[in-house]
Parts: sequence; C-alpha cells; structure tokens
Amino acid sequence: MPTKIVLINVHSSLNAGDAALTEVTVAQLEKKFHDIEIEIVMNDPMSYYHDEKTLVSFLTWVNQSNIKPIFRFFWLIFISAIPALTKRMLGKAFYLPLCPSITPTIKSLIDADLVISSAGGYYYSYAKGRAFLYISYTLALVILAGNPLYMLPQSYGPFQYWYERIIAKWLLPRVNVLMVREPESLEYLNKLRIHNQSIHLFPDMAFSFNGSQNENSVDSFMLILNKLPKDQPLLGITVIDWGTQYLKFSNQDQYEQSLIVIIKHFINNYNGSIILFPQSCGPSPSEDDRIPAMRIINRLSEFNGRIILIDNPLRPDVLKTLFGYLDILIGTRMHSNIFAMIEGTPVIAIGYLPKTFGMASMVGIENWVIAIEDINPNVLMDKLDELWKDRELVHRKLLVRIPELAAQTHIVLETISRDYTQHFTKI
Repeated sequence: MPTKIVLINVHSSLNAGDAALTEVTVAQLEKKFHDIEIEIVMNDPMSYYHDEKTLVSFLTWVNQSNIKPIFRFFWLIFISAIPALTKRMLGKAFYLPLCPSITPTIKSLIDADLVISSAGGYYYSYAKGRAFLYISYTLALVILAGNPLYMLPQSYGPFQYWYERIIAKWLLPRVNVLMVREPESLEYLNKLRIHNQSIHLFPDMAFSFNGSQNENSVDSFMLILNKLPKDQPLLGITVIDWGTQYLKFSNQDQYEQSLIVIIKHFINNYNGSIILFPQSCGPSPSEDDRIPAMRIINRLSEFNGRIILIDNPLRPDVLKTLFGYLDILIGTRMHSNIFAMIEGTPVIAIGYLPKTFGMASMVGIENWVIAIEDINPNVLMDKLDELWKDRELVHRKLLVRIPELAAQTHIVLETISRDYTQHFTKI
C-alpha cells in the first residue's frame, strides 16, 4: 500500500505565497518518498487547483456554522479524541458516526502514516486566539493518535496569551522534527524555553519555487505593459489590509498614504510607472489585497495611464515571472519579495510580522526592510532613493545568494524522510 502523507495547516491557494509553498512541498515529497498518497487539509479547499485530494480544516469547519465556535470546538474534540485514543491504545481507531461533514478530515489525520504541518507563518497569536487553538488542536490530535508529526520551516510567535505559551510548550517538543525558517523564531522559542531534540533552521521553502510559466498569462501582462510609456522605470507594489486582519494595528491610513506619496515620488522624480499586484485575493475580504490597492488607486486619479492595478488573481509562477520585469518591488506580502528576489529584482520589504525581518537577515538585505508600524513617506522615499542607486549591486548579490538558500531548502524533505525511515518504517 502507498504511504499516506497528510499535509495540514494549508491556508488558501488564493494567497500566492501559500500556493507556492504547497507546490514546492508536494514536488519535494514526490521526489523524496516513493509510492505515496498525498491529502491536503486546507482552510480553503475549493481554491486548490492541482490533483491532490483536499479536505476542510478544523479551523474552517468550526467557523462555518451558526453554532457558537467554542461549542462546536468542544464537539469536535469529543468526536475526534475518541478515535485517536482508541488507535493509540488498541491499534484500531473507532469513529463516531456523529458528524459526517468533518469525519473525513478526522479519519485522514488519524489514519495517516505521517503528517506534515505546512511551511508558512501561521503559528502565532490571532485577534482572539481562537485560530491558534484550532491549529494547535489539529497538531495535538496527530500526537494523540501516535502518528509521526513534522513541521516544515515556519515562523513562531509572538504568543500574546499565557495559555498559548503553555500549549506551545507542551506541543512543540513532541513534534518529531521541528523546523524554523529564520533565526528570530529560533531565538523566540529559546526565550520561551521551548526545546525540541530535533530542531532545524532552514530558509523559507519558497526560495526554491520555480513553477511552470503560464505563457498565456504572461502574454496578457505584456499587453498591459505595452499600454505604459516605453523605456521607463517600472516599480511594483504589493499591499495588505493589515489594519483589518490585525485589529491592534492602527496605522493603516499612514501606511497607505506613504505608498501614495512614494508612487507620486517615483513618477515625478524617476519618470516611472507603477503596477500594483494582487499577491492575495482572499478567501476573506480582509485578505484581498485588491481592496487596499483600489483605495490607493482612487486617490491617484491624476496619474491615469501611469499606474496599473492587476485585479485578477494570478498564480505564483506567473507572479514570479512578472516580478522579473520590474526595476524594484516594494512588497508588503513577504512571498512577493521572495518571488521578486528569485528573479533578481531588488526589493524594499515592509514587515508586518517578525518573519519579514528574519527572511531579510537570511538573504542579507536587512537595510531594505521597514516595519509597517514605523512607515512614513520620508522613510520610504529615503529607502527607495538609496536602493535605486544601488540596484545593480543588489541585483548581482541576489543572483548569488538566492540559489544558495534554494539549495538549503532541498534538505528539508530529506531530513523528514531520513527520520521517518529510521524511526518508523522503510520507504
């Protein structure tokens, strides 16, 4: 029988970063393991456009009912913990036929040969901490069932609530192999005294993303480019509605105003053109980058013909290719910066979580990162002017450094395969 591998904590393919990480993971799994069956547990399974079987996540299932989420969560614990415990103690899981809408996900997690928690940046405090609970319970159920659990390179923290730190201290040491994607996350776990005997530091897996170029989409983009003035500098921008996603952030207006000023600055002082890219188009309105981008566009009507907003979702391979046409990208979405740097395009990264600063330190571009809380027009203009002067030097540096990071990511699945083979079974 094939080895059943379940990939969990995948968000949505409407987010190009998530889509790229999933594609890289599946490709490496198929390369490192033999005769496997892959299932993917997602918050937004309808968005997935490849062949692997998808299942709804606990987080989505709990929130998609009129029943209060906390009551539905307790019901989930009841119907899932029993089969997990019976499998661990008796060697056979006994499922309760009480909720067919989530039973396939429960069975997938408990019947898996190994479970892999996806790469990314989702293990931190959310608005009220509920999403953290649902994600943690998904991990805990795998451990409860006695299945091997691996966590691909990701960011950890910050944890705002005391119970989140307690959960993390219990859960993370029990993961078979724990991976972090930047030194800051490793330091944060050490600060909280969260230790795992098998912990590894690897770069973000998206550094090795290639994808297959969608020629039709690229051709459509070229038609758009042909509408802009010829032989002029091209600045790309990705934005985020962080004030809606993270209610404690109160500087959304200043952030957007800073981007408006930098757009005017680039057009007036560099005779350039601007393209706003949709790195994420959902699944919720707060995650749709086109909404804040449209607010910015609407305040720049005097520059019609010099600014373009791409308003249709683009797959990650297309975005990565298109970023290669830019002179500079100002990216708030972290993976838009990674896509651009793969193509050798210099970036100014706006960091809304510690992960951006960690990524920049691994690449060696710390000088080109601005915290979203600290952003203002003058700071952003100074960064752009400085990078414009050094863009060729930065371009050459990226062409050397990015392949080095990509090579390191190929060790990730080798590490998991080696541990699974050594401790559980022969593949």
